[in-house]
Amino acid sequence: MHIGHLVALALVYPALAFAADGPSETPAHCTKGVWQLEGAPTGSEADASFSPAWIRELTQVADCMKRPELANTCVTVQGRYDDMAFDGAVSQALGGEIPAQILRARGRALRVLSWLYDAGVDPQRIQERPPPSQATFRGVYVALLPKCLPVPAEPVVVTPLPPDSAQIRVVVEQALDARGAQPGAGGPTEVHVTVPPPVDAAGPWWIGVSTAGVGLFADGVDDVFAAEARLGVGWSGQHTYARFDTGLAFGTDTAQDTGLATGLGAGWRALEWLEVGARVGHRISGADFLDPYADQVFYGAVESTQCLDLDDAGLQGCLEEILGGGKLSRRAVEVRDTLYFVPEEDHAVLVFGMLLSLRQGL
Repeated sequence: MHIGHLVALALVYPALAFAADGPSETPAHCTKGVWQLEGAPTGSEADASFSPAWIRELTQVADCMKRPELANTCVTVQGRYDDMAFDGAVSQALGGEIPAQILRARGRALRVLSWLYDAGVDPQRIQERPPPSQATFRGVYVALLPKCLPVPAEPVVVTPLPPDSAQIRVVVEQALDARGAQPGAGGPTEVHVTVPPPVDAAGPWWIGVSTAGVGLFADGVDDVFAAEARLGVGWSGQHTYARFDTGLAFGTDTAQDTGLATGLGAGWRALEWLEVGARVGHRISGADFLDPYADQVFYGAVESTQCLDLDDAGLQGCLEEILGGGKLSRRAVEVRDTLYFVPEEDHAVLVFGMLLSLRQGL
C-alpha cells in the first residue's frame, strides 16, 4: 500500500471510530469528531503558529470535551505542514527542510494544546500526535478519540466478614482517604479492611433471675413477709409482653418457712423501658419442703416494670412492683414454737411486692 494511503487512513480512522462509538444524543460536530484547521499564517506574520480563524472550531472541540457522555474521550492534536520551502539559511540551521517543517508543525500543535488547556480541557485528556512524514496542509489536525480513558472501577473490598453495604461504603471511603487513593486509571483498587463483626440484636425472648420481697396482709391472722428467689422466661413484643417465673420463698414464721412461688404476667409495653400489666400468682409454704403445706395463697395484681439496658447484647436490669389481692388459705398455727394443724380457714389478703431482676435477651 502506498505511504500516502497509510497517511490518509491514519487521518480518517479517529473520525470513523468516534462516529461508531459516539452517543446518538451528542451534537453532529462532536459525533463526527474531526476538525482540519488550515491556513496557518506564513513566517512573515507576527505569530505564524496560530490563526484566529481557528477559534470557532476549537470552541466546538472544548464544548464537546465538557459533555458528560464523552467523559472518557480524549482529543488528539497533530501539527501539519505543506510544501512551502524555507529560506536556505533557516532550513540549514534547523538541520534541513524536513526538520524545519516538522518543528513548525509541532509549534502549531503546541499552540492549539495551550489554547484547549486555557479553555478548561483536562490536560490528561489532551494528546499530541507527531507530524506526518509527508506534506499535507499548513495547519493543525484535531480529532476526538473515544474511550481513551478507562472507566473508573469501584474499589474491591477484601474481607471475610459480611457487613451491610452502608458499613462497607464507609470503611472503603475511610481507607481510600487514608491512602490518598484515586480508584480508576490503574484498574480496581483493592482495599483490605477489617470490619468488626456486627452484634446480633437480641430477639423478643429472654430468660432472667430475680429476687423479691413480698408481703401478705390480712385481718385476723399474722402478716407474712417472704423473700423469694426466682427463675423466669418471657417474651417482649413491640407493644405487648408476657412472662412466667417460679422459685423458692422463705417466710418469717414457721408455717411459711419454706415454699414454692409461681407467677404469670402479661400486659402492654407503654415505652421501650416500661411495661404495665396484670399478674396472677400462687404460693404454697410450710415448715419444710417435705412437710404438708400450712399456707396457700392465690392472688391477682397489677404490675409495673422498668428496665435499663446494661449492654448491647440484650442484658437488662429491671425493677418490678406488684399490688393486688387474693385469698389466703391457712391450716396451721404456731404455739410456743410448735406447729399445730387446724381446720382450714380462708382470709382475704392484700399483696404487695417488689422484685429486682436481670434479663438476658435470646
